[in-house]
Amino acid sequence: MIDNQFKIGKIVRIEGIRVSIAIDNDIQVNKIELNSIIKDYSLSIQKYVYTFLPNQKRIIGRITKVYERSFESEDLFKNHNSNYVAEATLTAIYDDYQNKLDKGINTFPIIDSEIFVLTQDLYKCFYRPNSEYNLEIGNSFVDENLPIYANPDVLLGKHLGIFGNTGTGKSCTVASVIQGLKRRLLDKDLHNIEVKPKIIIFDANDEYREAFAKEGEFDVNYIAKENLKLPHYHLSISEYIKLFGASQGVQAPVLKEAITKLKAANEEFSISEIPDAIVEIVVEKSLVLPILCTD
Repeated sequence: MIDNQFKIGKIVRIEGIRVSIAIDNDIQVNKIELNSIIKDYSLSIQKYVYTFLPNQKRIIGRITKVYERSFESEDLFKNHNSNYVAEATLTAIYDDYQNKLDKGINTFPIIDSEIFVLTQDLYKCFYRPNSEYNLEIGNSFVDENLPIYANPDVLLGKHLGIFGNTGTGKSCTVASVIQGLKRRLLDKDLHNIEVKPKIIIFDANDEYREAFAKEGEFDVNYIAKENLKLPHYHLSISEYIKLFGASQGVQAPVLKEAITKLKAANEEFSISEIPDAIVEIVVEKSLVLPILCTD
């Protein structure tokens, strides 16, 4: 049962995933509440609210607009004693029985449904993915005491971009995410778990050495650029063509033939052998070949 002190009003209009809410007069929209449910204005932009669906699941919405009733031209409030109106966009459905949050709307509330402020427990569920593993990546701007989690398989399993101006913390964010795999990786019940991820960092500006210097936490192997060797013979023919900038007309076929011959003689041939192999093919076939850059 929901305590009425957190009820803020009723739905008076439904337009797709947008709803209009008549705010109860005893709700002071300009008063800050300091309780376990909300630590901010009772009703403000970006805050979340919910109502019950006919199947008793909770449908959650995000407040997008708050204004005085006098600005409302339609007579929707004649049966409601309210001075303020709020608009919310429906974003998710929560199932108490399964303790599961589904982002997306396939069921809608009904007119006159009561609207409540989202509780701390629901906020926590809202900011945590329903996944086997959870990586804590920060805190909510709604309430700094609410941690935000991400599914590490989704976050790191594909391309991830971190953008910002110089000095805004891009490198710190990258370091924090990687550190989190050792410090803040949790199972679905939010118990800490230990993993040994293998990560390669190309640290061109020497920014990450100190971030992973804690003894015993990270097993780090630093490789200076002078000691970084590329076994070129593992490249494909297309990669050789891109490496040397060979044109598709004449250069690429000759380069391909030269590399094929060198690999047949010695799989781990020296890259310095390529020019001589090219010259040999050119002479043999009496070709006029544009100069191929090998620098």
